[in-house]
Amino acid sequence: MQGPTEIRSLGPALRSVLVDGAASIGISLGPPQLDAFEAYASAILEWGRRLNLTRILSPEGIVRRHFLDSLACLTAIPDTPGLAIVDIGSGAGFPGVPVKIARPDLRLTLIEASRKRVAFLEMLVMELGLEIGVLHGRAEEISRQIGQWEAYDVVTARATAPLEHLVRLCLPFLRVGGTAVFPKGVRAGTEVRNAMGAISALGGDVMGIKPVKIRGLEGMKRVIVILRKVRSVPTSGPAKGGDQGG
Repeated sequence: MQGPTEIRSLGPALRSVLVDGAASIGISLGPPQLDAFEAYASAILEWGRRLNLTRILSPEGIVRRHFLDSLACLTAIPDTPGLAIVDIGSGAGFPGVPVKIARPDLRLTLIEASRKRVAFLEMLVMELGLEIGVLHGRAEEISRQIGQWEAYDVVTARATAPLEHLVRLCLPFLRVGGTAVFPKGVRAGTEVRNAMGAISALGGDVMGIKPVKIRGLEGMKRVIVILRKVRSVPTSGPAKGGDQGG
């Protein structure tokens, strides 16, 4: 897969939406980061429909519903420099790649089960010149590989699967004291209640459900479910599969 043949400008208005949204959560985006977001949007517009990356294929939709929604995760990620973060079921790279663009210090790994989407992510990483690892496979299998179990400080997943499934996929990657970050919608409270058994079995605890407050996403009822890994779990612990789509 070759990179996008044309950079489609987001335009000054959408750049301002990005800058203002990031600033509202204390993140400063400079020209190189804005250029990276612009190239990222171009890649999605180029390949999105062909590879079934996302149904949102307008520049404004990409900025607001993908980039800003992903950046909102930064409000739940610790400020400690150099954290190891893994994004499960990354799809088109959300939320991991926008988070990495805004926080270049983070050591990001993307995990994706679809070979076509992995090819897109590999092309994107090369196009953006970012140091990001891309792993092809199912999370429940990769988590048991050497160097993966309880190896990360932060785990994220933006999939539409119920939280109970995401917890089973994601918590095995998280070291004790690490943070799990799940962007969710209005049913987050119900999902958390339904997931309590899995959260406890996999050594997790609920830290809270945080409303998303980022300029540019007003009116979208989004929250972030935040979990903490409080207890180590052996590799023989429970881990059932689920939808890993991004």
